[in-house]
Amino acid sequence: MIEEKVRKLMEVLDTKKSSMRQLEPMIDSFTKLAGADLKDEKFAKFMEASLNVFKNNIDLDELQERLIPIWCEHYSEEEIDGLIAFYSSPLGQKVLATKDSMRKRETDISMKWGFEQSQKMIGKFKAEMDRLDEGSSE
Repeated sequence: MIEEKVRKLMEVLDTKKSSMRQLEPMIDSFTKLAGADLKDEKFAKFMEASLNVFKNNIDLDELQERLIPIWCEHYSEEEIDGLIAFYSSPLGQKVLATKDSMRKRETDISMKWGFEQSQKMIGKFKAEMDRLDEGSSE
C-alpha cells in the first residue's frame, strides 16, 4: 500500500525527469572523456548514436523501484499522503517548478560567499601569523 503511494508521489514529483537531469552531467562528462577529439566526424556520429541509445534505453522505472524502500524507510504512509497533497497543490507545483533555478542561484551565491569568507580568513590568518612573528622576534 505505502509503496503504491510512494510511486504516486514520485509521479507528482516527476522523479524520472529529475533523474534524467541528474544523469545529463555524467553523460556530458562521458562524452568529453571518451571523445576528446570530436572533430573526427565518424567518431562524433558514433558518440551521438551511443548517447541516444543510452538515453532511450535507460530504465528509470527500475531506478524508481530501487528508491521506493528508501522513501518507505524515512516516511510513514500518512507523511507520504501529506507530501502528495502538498506537491499536488498550486504551491507545491510552484516549489517543483522553481527548485532547479533556485538551487542554481543558491549554489552560485553560496560559492561566492564561501570564496569571500575564505579570502577574509586568509587575511586573518596572515595577520595572526604576522602577530606571532612579531612576538617571537622580541
